[in-house]
Amino acid sequence: MNFKSTLRLLVAVCLLGGALLLVDQQKRVRRESRVETQRVFDLATEPVTGLSIIYTNQTIECIKKGDDWFLKTPVRGRGNAAAVERIVALLETMDWEERITTEQRRARELTLGDYGLASPRVTIAVDTAGRREKLFLGDAVPLGSGTYARHGASDAVLTIPADIDAALPASIEVLRDRAVFRGAPESTVRLELQRLGAGFIQLVRKETGWMFQQPLSAYADSAEVQQLLEALYALRIDSFFWDVRPDLESAPATDVSPEMAATARNESCGLAADAAQIRVTVWVEGDSLGQELLLGKTDPNREGEIFAKRGEIDAIYTVKDTVLGVCGIEVNALRDRRLFPEGASQVGRIVLQAGETKLVMARDAEGAAAWRIVEPVQWVADTPGISELLERAEALSVEAYMDETATNLAKLGLSPPQYAIALQPALPEDAEKPATADVLEESGTLLIGAVSEDGQTRYAKMVGQDEVFTIATPQLRWLNAACVAPLLYRDRTMLALTPQHVRRLTVSTSAGEQGVERDPEGDWSCVGADLMVPATETIRQSLFAAGNIRAVRVEYHNPKSLEPYGLDAPSITVTFGLQGEEGIQKSLLIGKGDGAGHLHAMVRGQDVVFLIPESLADLLTRPLCIAPPAPPAGGATAPSASGEVE
Repeated sequence: MNFKSTLRLLVAVCLLGGALLLVDQQKRVRRESRVETQRVFDLATEPVTGLSIIYTNQTIECIKKGDDWFLKTPVRGRGNAAAVERIVALLETMDWEERITTEQRRARELTLGDYGLASPRVTIAVDTAGRREKLFLGDAVPLGSGTYARHGASDAVLTIPADIDAALPASIEVLRDRAVFRGAPESTVRLELQRLGAGFIQLVRKETGWMFQQPLSAYADSAEVQQLLEALYALRIDSFFWDVRPDLESAPATDVSPEMAATARNESCGLAADAAQIRVTVWVEGDSLGQELLLGKTDPNREGEIFAKRGEIDAIYTVKDTVLGVCGIEVNALRDRRLFPEGASQVGRIVLQAGETKLVMARDAEGAAAWRIVEPVQWVADTPGISELLERAEALSVEAYMDETATNLAKLGLSPPQYAIALQPALPEDAEKPATADVLEESGTLLIGAVSEDGQTRYAKMVGQDEVFTIATPQLRWLNAACVAPLLYRDRTMLALTPQHVRRLTVSTSAGEQGVERDPEGDWSCVGADLMVPATETIRQSLFAAGNIRAVRVEYHNPKSLEPYGLDAPSITVTFGLQGEEGIQKSLLIGKGDGAGHLHAMVRGQDVVFLIPESLADLLTRPLCIAPPAPPAGGATAPSASGEVE
């Protein structure tokens, strides 16, 4: 061996020796630190990843993955994280009360057996990423409430609080997680129910809420789905019936393998995949596999409980049989009974049809809140009236679904329907929907038919769906032949003037005519009445009213005769002359009353008769010109008609 080889070997030995000395020093420092602080375990710097509790007759082994604890021995499954963490927390903070060294024990002529530590009754092993520490438990302290113990790194006998015995589980049952499903309703994105002989239900959470994907495509009642999910996540295991033990998997082969034993148990408990009463699967966000629960037969030895198992776990346990009622819910009970659940903001087109008469209204593309009547006439629609109509339509809900699919729709008044309602989404700006589209063939249109024999409901169905249901008649009181009249939804603003643009105002009644006009400086003067002064407050109020004259009700469109309304020779005519080109003016014609505090009126040049309150007519017919007030006695300056001192 040459000098270089010898030198390399010497360096390697030195490095190895230094590493061993460093490890030994760290262990010594740990022991000294533990002695100085009287802490049983040195777990301050490393998180606990495993816990084993070894009794003379059984071993319980737990491992931690992420934030969850799992059982490894004697059964495999999810652990009760809270119960395991309580034990770990106790071990991390446990202090010894007295320390009896080997020398002290020899001086007293005592051995480990005298403390019950020659063959410990319990061994606790705590695992971290870098090491395993053990604690052996012996007899109880004769005087006091402590327990003798020994740490695996030392022969010294410690006395520790007796709390450890109360904290350790007597069996694996205490450390088993009894929650059937992991997650929460708000994190659930999919739910499936398979009922033996009763069909398959599949629900998926969308941005707009829960939707059916099977056995139909429809909105689900989110409140009902929420209650179902809450019941599932609240489900707890009552008792554990059977497990495949990991220690048997490595046992010598017998005539009955663990797989055969599991199959036999599943079949006897009604938990075979094709025999389970109910199969429930939930998916939470980020879970692509889902959590499946099978519900089987009734446990003959436990009243009110049934056998159950998670699809991917071999354990068979029992749960309360009330879960059968929860999961046995019918499809119709989960359905959203609202017929138009999308919401008013999503509606861009409304179609009403009564018999052969159709009314179409569309949201104005220029304003999200403005509507227009597009068929059978082109008018600006009354936005408050449209809002009221949408509220009524969106309040419609299913009273009950018919048990069987109806085949004779004509008998139910649905072929053809008596009424049809369609609330359709707004079209893109570059798309045009023909006004003549047949709404009776468009999916999503509600068809309403005859009243049922008891008069409490009407038959109805949605286009594109076979099922027939009923709607309570009180919800449809507003639906009649008049509901498709365009006048009902026409904008009720009959006259809207900007007061500052009015330059002339004339009122003609049976008592005569008065008029006022405004000069460029904004001052009013009477026309043809030199000895009169303008009543400026009356003029101001009249112009303010003319800024938005709304009809109480639109009465008639393009009447054949104005005589029935007293508008062929109106008793009152109010004319507003506007600034700009000579001769531009708007005239409000007022005729007969309806006997209910309203007067018929129309705007000259328009073809709509409407009703206004009598109070508005009284305001508009007040004198525009009044006699100037007499000068006060003593020659004091008198106020003008406007109230200003001259």
